[in-house]
Amino acid sequence: MSKSKTVRLVRPPMKGYTVGQLEDNVFAPIGLYLLASVLRKRFPGIDVKVVDGYNKSNDQTIAEIGNPDIVGVTCGYWNYDNALPILEYSKSKGAQTVIGGPNMTHLARRTLTNRDFIDFAVVNDGEEALPAIVEGVAGKNTPNLFYRDGNNVLESLVRRNSPLDTLFTLEDMSAEEMEKLKGHSVPVAGIRGCAKAEKEGPCDFCSICHPLSEMEQDLIWQQARILKSYGFRYLWEVGETVFQSYLQKLLRTRPVDLEDIQWKFYICADLVNEDVAELLRDLGTKEVQIGIETPNDEILQNVGKKARLDDIIRAVDLVSSHGIDIHATAMYGLTGETPESAKRTYEFIRSLVAQYPQIKKITTSHALPFFGNKMFRRLAKNPEYAKEYPGDLNKDDSFDYRALTRIYTKHFTSVDFDQMETLVQKTRALMDGRGYGTSFDLVN
Repeated sequence: MSKSKTVRLVRPPMKGYTVGQLEDNVFAPIGLYLLASVLRKRFPGIDVKVVDGYNKSNDQTIAEIGNPDIVGVTCGYWNYDNALPILEYSKSKGAQTVIGGPNMTHLARRTLTNRDFIDFAVVNDGEEALPAIVEGVAGKNTPNLFYRDGNNVLESLVRRNSPLDTLFTLEDMSAEEMEKLKGHSVPVAGIRGCAKAEKEGPCDFCSICHPLSEMEQDLIWQQARILKSYGFRYLWEVGETVFQSYLQKLLRTRPVDLEDIQWKFYICADLVNEDVAELLRDLGTKEVQIGIETPNDEILQNVGKKARLDDIIRAVDLVSSHGIDIHATAMYGLTGETPESAKRTYEFIRSLVAQYPQIKKITTSHALPFFGNKMFRRLAKNPEYAKEYPGDLNKDDSFDYRALTRIYTKHFTSVDFDQMETLVQKTRALMDGRGYGTSFDLVN
């Protein structure tokens, strides 16, 4: 670099959750901390900071960013609309602008086509792309990059996983943010991608498109030791689903001084057996998130889930019997949903909550046709359905997901949208006074 550049890596404010849910469901933007570590290693002395706008306003977030040379923003579907004004403001102040995160997996080309204030879009791993942007050499040979050449939006020639060998610190985290994290899990990413999606394709509602990769276990434990030095002993493996061989290797390589580390894992119900439950227990697992979605086997099969009702019941029972808390998820409006199946989902979740006190959290929502998933594609490719949407499904980069969900519900289920809305709220309320319930609220 000809001069030292200033870089701000930003998580925009969230949308779609109530204030109370945001306060309960705190988590750190570890992807940004990881990228900050990559830049510091590559460019010693670089001025790079993480700005976390999670539960703040856009104005507050912009004020914290200041006037750097480069602004990189991570976003998902839940904060994309907040990312755009941050990037537009930063561009107006002369910054180079970069967007990444889950939302770019399928949306990168559209975003750059529609938003001339964004210079680069990174798809999946950014550990190689971001340093190239900082150095001023990003282009056709930069992995995982969409970029501009005059008025044209181009995709680089290289798409690959970055090596999972970078550890992050929390040096950018303020004392206030550190305090908010107390009692919550700190994410780590030892797994990227989804083993099920890798072999059989994603589920209807999933838009994951990342080749499966796995960090070496000794590095995971080194990361755990770093986080423990900040006082955090509860870690959340955010990989899409954990599997038995991964747990075995993690337990086998655990250092003696890290036996007090507790874990949270995602796991598919069909992968839970007695051996897995014992591994979870022996690793000190505090919580497991199990994707129940629905007890209706026909719907589970239609949407690409491998688990069936018997798997779900066995998984909840085994995990509970080993003293591990459960974070359950449920969906309404999956393809083929009927009034009877929706009611059965609610009654099933309610019966589980009554039977298993280990169920401490529930996340419930409509099945959402997010851009890039099969549900969205069904709408977009049908001209009659697509014209019911007020925008253009084949050109837009920002979407009214309430409107999309109404259209999907109308054509691919026989259930009433308002009935589903009621069931989402009732399911969330099952946790009142016991734990917490969250949902992605479809705001008007």
